[in-house]
Amino acid sequence: MILTDESQMPFGKYKDVEMQNVPAGYLLDFLIVGFAGRAKVGEREAITAYIESNSEVINKMYILEQEQHQEEQPEDMDVDIDFDIFEQE
Repeated sequence: MILTDESQMPFGKYKDVEMQNVPAGYLLDFLIVGFAGRAKVGEREAITAYIESNSEVINKMYILEQEQHQEEQPEDMDVDIDFDIFEQE
């Protein structure tokens, strides 16, 4: 099995999504954590080969995903807590 950008992800959360549209973080997790229980041997090998042959693009996409995720997070909030409410009388 050889996967291209237009091939569909064979399993998991992004099953049937074109490989080029599967989030880079998900693909990198595959390499780091693995999805042995979810994929057949041939699928694991094909996904690993796809990731390795597209590693430069996947790494760049991962960085962009992380930057976008950072922008979506609320800015640090300055929270004042009145600790007097915790004191017992």
